Amino acid sequence: MSFVVESNEGTLHILVEHEEVARLGAGSAPMLLAELRGLRAAGITIDYVLPEERTFALKGRGFADRDEYEEQIHRLGNLSLVEERINSAAQKKTPEQKASADDVHKDSKFVATREIGVASQTNNKFGRHDVEARTQELVDFCLKRWPP
Repeated sequence: MSFVVESNEGTLHILVEHEEVARLGAGSAPMLLAELRGLRAAGITIDYVLPEERTFALKGRGFADRDEYEEQIHRLGNLSLVEERINSAAQKKTPEQKASADDVHKDSKFVATREIGVASQTNNKFGRHDVEARTQELVDFCLKRWPP
């Protein structure tokens, strides 16, 4: 299930700003305003890296039970920007399937989303530790970008 960006512009803003950092870190050019407008017009959604409706065992990903999983999936570190067409193809897939299947995360125009896929394949599984680490990364980014 996708989380439509229009329902939470704050999350969109954080993830788009973080995308710029990911692009610069990967040696890519910053996103041009025209490119962002084109992506918005085509539909930007927020995907749950670990899906709301899971199709895999929890213990191998660091979760003790379903309640613990549900506490983590809505955290900022489990959210990524994707094009609407990609989000439709990504539903219920594992992070590793999203990273390797055609027309899913590996084909996204968002560098940060592709980086999550590379990390999940490198570590063999995206799980609780990854959500926590990415959440902290995004919190640190926000504090640096918008100091209190």
